[in-house]
Amino acid sequence: MSDPAEPQFEAEDVDGATVARVTAREIRHPDVAVALGAQLRGLVEEHGRTRIVVDLHDCRYLSSTGFGALLNLGRLLKQHDGKMAICRVHPDVRVGARIIGMEQVCAFFDHESEAIAHVSA
Repeated sequence: MSDPAEPQFEAEDVDGATVARVTAREIRHPDVAVALGAQLRGLVEEHGRTRIVVDLHDCRYLSSTGFGALLNLGRLLKQHDGKMAICRVHPDVRVGARIIGMEQVCAFFDHESEAIAHVSA
C-alpha cells in the first residue's frame, strides 16, 4: 500500500497545463485516495493551476474513493473555469471509469500530449 503521507503524484508544467502523474500502482485504501484528492485540490487551491492532466499510466487499480477524488477535482476545476483530462489509463481502470460515468465529466486520452493539447486549448 502507498503511504498517504507521501505525494501520490509528480506534477510538471507542460505547455500551459499541469500534468499530475500518479505514482501509486494501486489506490485501494480510502486514506490513500483521500490523500490523492487533497493533493490534487492543492494544485488548484494553493498553486492556482486550472488546466490539469491526470496521467494514470502507472496506476493499475483505482478504488471508488479514488474515482471520487477525480470527480471532485473536476467539479473544483469547473468552479474555477478550469479544465481537466485523464490520460494513459490502464484497461482495468478504464472499465471502472466507464461504469461510474467519468467520461461524461472529463475527456480521456491515450497519449499525454493529446490531453495537454485538450486542456491548454
